Amino acid sequence: MNLNNQGWHFFCLKCIKVMNVLIISTNRNTPPMPVLPLGACMVTEASEQAGHTVKVLDFMFRKDILGDITKELSVFRPDIIGLSIRNIGKRMQCSF
Repeated sequence: MNLNNQGWHFFCLKCIKVMNVLIISTNRNTPPMPVLPLGACMVTEASEQAGHTVKVLDFMFRKDILGDITKELSVFRPDIIGLSIRNIGKRMQCSF
């Protein structure tokens, strides 16, 4: 087992069969401003580098979330689904 400095999660992604991976960014909160789903993007990049087919579903500006999920499940047919969430605690705002 090769557990190099990249971490065990990269090793595991490379060991398993090629999969359809659906990453869902669940954040719909815009205050104080909309944020990019960086965590979801990082997981997407690592999964693609490991050879998987990845699709990201970002809920931020979607109107029909249930319809979008239903469509992705039937058309893309993911083998695995990852959920990304945002910490929206009160300490995230900075004052200068």
